[in-house]
Amino acid sequence: MKLRFALGLVLLTLISVLSCQSPDQKVKKEALKTKIDLKLVRFDQELFNHASQPQLVQKKYPNFFNFYCTHILPDEVNKDSATLFQFLTTVLQKKDLQSMRDTLNKHFPHFEQDYMPALTEAMQMHHYYFPKTKIPTVYTFFSEFSVGCFTDGPEVLGIGLDLFLGPKFPVYDYFGIPYFIKRNCVPNKIVPTAMKAYAKNFVPEDEFHHRLIDKMVAEGKILYYLDRVLPDAADSIKMDYTAYQLKWCKTFEYRIWEYMIKYELLYKTDRQIISDFMNISPVTPGMPSEAPGMLGVWVGWQIVKKYMELNPKTSLEDLFRMTDGRVILEGSKYKPSKQ
Repeated sequence: MKLRFALGLVLLTLISVLSCQSPDQKVKKEALKTKIDLKLVRFDQELFNHASQPQLVQKKYPNFFNFYCTHILPDEVNKDSATLFQFLTTVLQKKDLQSMRDTLNKHFPHFEQDYMPALTEAMQMHHYYFPKTKIPTVYTFFSEFSVGCFTDGPEVLGIGLDLFLGPKFPVYDYFGIPYFIKRNCVPNKIVPTAMKAYAKNFVPEDEFHHRLIDKMVAEGKILYYLDRVLPDAADSIKMDYTAYQLKWCKTFEYRIWEYMIKYELLYKTDRQIISDFMNISPVTPGMPSEAPGMLGVWVGWQIVKKYMELNPKTSLEDLFRMTDGRVILEGSKYKPSKQ
């Protein structure tokens, strides 16, 4: 009798837990059933291992090698093949690059075990929402501290490991990287930064070149995408804010919106205004000194979340196809309440 009672209690508990799962948890459970093959290429190690014969790396990974040499290497490098191979052979064997090799190997000795499971899970979530897209190959590289993550179409996801070495990495100071940027140069930002870069494959390019509201909504879509593919990530991680900065935005959301409306900023196309509210910065000009940068990004995120809350039948693909920020703003009925 006691055994039956115990079994019944277990079943009731299990049913209770399952019935209390949030919609996000149910989606995640369903998404993770799909198996994907997310491949990793340690391109940084390949280059160092073939420093005397970089042409072997080109032969093995021609597309990424050519993109890397064209877009990641400094502009002053001669991209003529013979000259390029000679340049790479010389540079890769210099003391500072050998030191970079040792640093990357020390900080990321087991990248596949440490980061690929989380990246794979995020890509499984992506595949749930975008089932027709191909799964990319992940390439790790180094860029002399200039490129974090990028994509070359949906089949390539590049991760610049030299920008995730921790805020105390001394070379960041040498390159003049300010603290508000280098505090985000940490390993736990690899996955959200990579997925943020990957999302830009699916947001139409022209959204980034019009009114402030278009820019706000476009960036808001990317953060909403992170909500979906990284449902367990903290908002501060996704936004690149400190916990204090995030709290400030939530506390003064009404005041931020009031300021934008008062000065009729939403439909401005002035580049300086867009830069003030969208670019990475320690503060937002015109706002209180406690206000972090990127306030336009944060407000855009709230607008998109509100829109999707009021329009639950809109898929992520449908959302990304919408190119008019004003339509999403009006459909969101966004109007933060006064504290």
